[in-house]
Amino acid sequence: MKKNTPTPPRTHEQNSSLWYFRFAFGFSFIYWIYLLCTSQTEIKWDSLDYQNLGYMIYHQGWGEFFRTGPNREPLYPLLISISMFFADGLHIHYLKMLAVLQFALLFLTQFFTLKILQRINIKPLLTALVILYIGISPALINCALSLYSEILIIMLIPMTIFIMSHVFINLNKYSLHKIMMWGLILGIILLTLTFVKGIFEISGPLIILSSMFMLKRFYKTKNLLKRYVILIFVCLLTFYSGLSSYKFINKHTNGVYTLTNRGAWALYGYAARRVEPLTRERLLTALAYIPGEGACNMLFGNEKCYFWSIFSSDTFGMGKLQEVTNSGIQGEAIDKEMIRLSLQKVQSKPIQYLFFTGLEGFKIFFWESTKLGFVIYPPWLTAIYDQILFKNALRLVMAGFSLTGICYIIRMLWRNDRPDSKMDDGQFITLFFLLSLIVFYTAVYSLFLLGARYSVPTAPLFLCGIAYLVQRYYKA
Repeated sequence: MKKNTPTPPRTHEQNSSLWYFRFAFGFSFIYWIYLLCTSQTEIKWDSLDYQNLGYMIYHQGWGEFFRTGPNREPLYPLLISISMFFADGLHIHYLKMLAVLQFALLFLTQFFTLKILQRINIKPLLTALVILYIGISPALINCALSLYSEILIIMLIPMTIFIMSHVFINLNKYSLHKIMMWGLILGIILLTLTFVKGIFEISGPLIILSSMFMLKRFYKTKNLLKRYVILIFVCLLTFYSGLSSYKFINKHTNGVYTLTNRGAWALYGYAARRVEPLTRERLLTALAYIPGEGACNMLFGNEKCYFWSIFSSDTFGMGKLQEVTNSGIQGEAIDKEMIRLSLQKVQSKPIQYLFFTGLEGFKIFFWESTKLGFVIYPPWLTAIYDQILFKNALRLVMAGFSLTGICYIIRMLWRNDRPDSKMDDGQFITLFFLLSLIVFYTAVYSLFLLGARYSVPTAPLFLCGIAYLVQRYYKA
């Protein structure tokens, strides 16, 4: 009979690592319980729409959701309806149940970020610090306590990077059957991202196709190229089949072949604003708006900064939408007309449009914020978040580190883009997809708006970049 081999005792370093992780997760958990008991979610603006859609799905079903559409992307309203279901069974308010589910999503964010950090060989202490920061970050905590869809995409983004990099790292080990299975899974993941945030309809396929830039390093043999082509084909076939099916349901039930109800007129609003006559004041306020609305208002005042606010672009977009609707155009033709008018605006001043679109992209680094809103915190925490020095310093420091970390990742990928490089394949592939997601997420969102609310889903990836930078330079 075979004897059981005794498990070797943990080393001092392993015990220390375990303690770091227990503290990071444990402290986060205790802090979340405290906030669940002492904080309150506010329902206003877009959250009213999300609440109504969740209520509709829970009480009237998907048929009504599609019949009254096209509506917002479906997965976050589904999460709200699930929280309503459990809340009714437990006889508690659904917002408390939703907050519990959303803190569970934040825990999964920590978990998948941990896996990414381990894959790029970040040491345990730095890894635990990143996990702890995710658990106490003002912006991420705000998302977990708000009735907004960002918390769902915050979890899905590191999960996507972890799974996507895992597949490409092991591509040469899979049978053709497994490659097709993983292609199906990747397609479903891209579809899931798109059903939370519609911008992934464009950026999702671009992220997976960006892997072509790794062909030089990895896929030189015909066998590997064949595997790669099959994987990409199955992934995109799954993605577009699922997306088209959803759009056909909208077409059948409400007459519009589309994913959601906001893209075209919003695109026009931002395009029209960016090609308005350029003045010195508009240029300066645009630059001041990069760190956020508060920075611009502090320097120039609310009235001058209003031009670059979301309300200003909505005025352009909704005004033109009303004009197009009043002209007799209906159904799918409305979106086509709004896109045509958007392109017309871009072509009127292409250089100016590209300049301001590029400026919008820099807002991605200013993801940290103590003032995202829509949550009432306990008084002592509100007092800390309201401290001008604290909130501005935190925002600027995290933005600076985020920018520097990404620049360093670009440098390292550029230097190691060859088969004989010192960087191992797992690290290279993971950093490549991390960078690719940030780039294409930023590029598509820059066509619209990139405030802190829309930048914060990339926070876990920026934190990974910061950890990578710190470890390489300070030998943590």
